[in-house]
Amino acid sequence: QTTYNYFKFIEIVEKLQNKGIHVIAVGIGTVPDSGQLGQATQNEEDVISAPQDVDPATLGNRIMERAFQRRDMIRY
Repeated sequence: QTTYNYFKFIEIVEKLQNKGIHVIAVGIGTVPDSGQLGQATQNEEDVISAPQDVDPATLGNRIMERAFQRRDMIRY
């Protein structure tokens, strides 16, 4: 990954967040860079790591649980 791509990525994430879009970062594999993924979210709890052989349904459920948990927190 080049420095340009990284900064472009952060720029896009910030635009999404400014529009009220909840960003959840997902790292799949043996060594996801959780620090870098954490920079893509406003909350470190919005970083999900999973092994490469994770069951897609299980991962999908984790993502949806996090998305709706955050949404419920914002509603109150």
